[in-house]
Amino acid sequence: MPLQPLQLCSRSDIRVVGNVEIHPSAAIASGVVLLAGPEGQVVIGPGVCLGMGVILNAIAGTIRVEEGASLGPGVLVVGNCAIGANSCIGGLTTVYECDIPTMAVIAAGTVLGNCGRSVDWATSGPLPPVADPPDCQPEADFWEDEPTPEPQPPVKIAPEPEAIPVTVPSAPPSERLTASKMRINQLLVTLFPYDQRFQERLQSDGDQSDSLRKDSPP
Repeated sequence: MPLQPLQLCSRSDIRVVGNVEIHPSAAIASGVVLLAGPEGQVVIGPGVCLGMGVILNAIAGTIRVEEGASLGPGVLVVGNCAIGANSCIGGLTTVYECDIPTMAVIAAGTVLGNCGRSVDWATSGPLPPVADPPDCQPEADFWEDEPTPEPQPPVKIAPEPEAIPVTVPSAPPSERLTASKMRINQLLVTLFPYDQRFQERLQSDGDQSDSLRKDSPP
C-alpha cells in the first residue's frame, strides 16, 4: 500500500507534557508532541533531529533518543523504547515497545514492535444486547402528513381574433408609369440643368399626367 502524502502541520509550536528532558543542541520541528505519562520519561539526547509531527508517547517506561539520531516526519514511538545513536528512521514509521540499534536505517512507513494484541475469544462471553432507551420513539415518516395536491381544472385559452384583411387600392398602371417617368426626368434635369431637351421632356410628361387625371373617373 503506498504511503499517504504528509500534511503540513497547522501548529508552529511543540507540545511537551510530563517528565521530558531535551538537550539544547537538539533540533525539533513544528508540531512535535513529547508526552510522558505518570510513570514515563522522554529523554532527547544531543544532536537529535525530530521531524515535523513526530509523537513520542512514553506510557510506562522511558523513551530515550540517543545522540545524533534522526526521526523523519510523522514518526510515532509508543511505550518503553530506545533509539540508538546516529540511527535514521524514515517518515510515517511506527515503533511500539521496540529498541532501534545504533546506526540503524529504517525505511519509511515501517511498523516495528508489537503490531497488535491478542484476544481470548474462548474465555470472553457474548456481548450483551443493546436495548433501546425507554423514551425512544419511532421516527416519524417525513411524507406521512404531506397533503396530496388536488387536481386543478385545465385553463381555457381564448382563441385570438382573426385579422381582417384590408385592401389598399392601387393606382392604375398608366399613372404609375407616368409618375416613374416624371421622377426620372426630374433626376435628369437636376443632373443636367442646362440641357433644353430634358426640360421639354419634363414639361410634356407633366401635361400628359394632367390629362390622365382629367380623363380618369372620380
